[in-house]
Amino acid sequence: MRKLLLLTAALAATPTVASAQFINEFSYDCSATDDAGCEFVEIALPTGATLASYAVFFYNGNGGSVYNAVSGSNDATGAANVPLTSFTAGASINGFTLYTFTLTASAGSGGRFQNGAPDGFALVNTSTSTVISFLSYEGSTLATNGPANGMTGVDVGVSQTNATAPTISIGRTGGSAADPGSFALVTATPGAVNSNQAFLPVELSSFTAATDGSDAVLRWTTESETSNSGFAIETLRGATWTELAFVTGRGTTSERASYERRSDGLGTGTPLFRLVQRDLDGTATVAGTVEVAILPESGLAVETRRGLVRVSVREAQAVTVEAFDVTGRRVAVLAEGAFEAGTREFAFGAGLAAGVYVVRASGNGASASATAVVVR
Repeated sequence: MRKLLLLTAALAATPTVASAQFINEFSYDCSATDDAGCEFVEIALPTGATLASYAVFFYNGNGGSVYNAVSGSNDATGAANVPLTSFTAGASINGFTLYTFTLTASAGSGGRFQNGAPDGFALVNTSTSTVISFLSYEGSTLATNGPANGMTGVDVGVSQTNATAPTISIGRTGGSAADPGSFALVTATPGAVNSNQAFLPVELSSFTAATDGSDAVLRWTTESETSNSGFAIETLRGATWTELAFVTGRGTTSERASYERRSDGLGTGTPLFRLVQRDLDGTATVAGTVEVAILPESGLAVETRRGLVRVSVREAQAVTVEAFDVTGRRVAVLAEGAFEAGTREFAFGAGLAAGVYVVRASGNGASASATAVVVR
């Protein structure tokens, strides 16, 4: 039976949510006279989404009904809303585009946001009558009509007053379908990415590599993907990253996806791999790196790289690692004792003169060696 040596790139898993569309930022109250110009709503959608399929509905916490905050259109029930076709497109980043609508006193009957407490608003897919997100502020709002009828808005947990500076809004700190982030008071950036926010096209929760004989088996899992064309698998050859294969992604999805790719014929050593995610627009992002030890039949290998010595063993055993100069004289013992299965790494070169050396590892009746160069 072949034994697998497994190395994992540590990547934090994130919680999933129901949609790749979300309310990203808003402002409902400020110190400006009559709240002039400071009230707005910003929505994040996958780039290329059909705007006519989305609208925002505003709910009055006093009674829970839709109020006609701005002139727009009505849905099949007669509830007033603001279709996203009325929003202004802003920044596009990593598969998302931001859309903003500014509320003013002249925008329609009622004009601006209700100032609580509490009130709320909902992002709705009007083509499917699906409530994507129903938020409230200064408490929880129970909707009594419109598409969110019977639903309770999720309180964002932060609020504004008539003393809040016009430059401050309520915005998310995340930026992906899997983790849009919690809300906080932030610098108002309608149409642009919030401060301390990074829009990630893919939420990668794990990336591992294992050996199967002389092959490397790469596996990775995503929690969500947005406009994802796929993943390039690259390996480091000298100082250059070389693409080995490309694996097609899932486009846009909030469901977990698992991938696997085998790279064969690599020979012995400790190759380094990286996963490069590519958007549909060609934007590339390094998603993670991992290395794996591919051992010869003896189950013992030595590799030198950039002032380091790496010794890999297939099974636990006693190992001695020594360094010799070109005359065969032993100049250093790097390690001696029990090794667990896997790879250990040692610094090499300190205290040695510039020159060429041979590093040899011995254990369980087998030995392996590699050349190391010390440069001063």
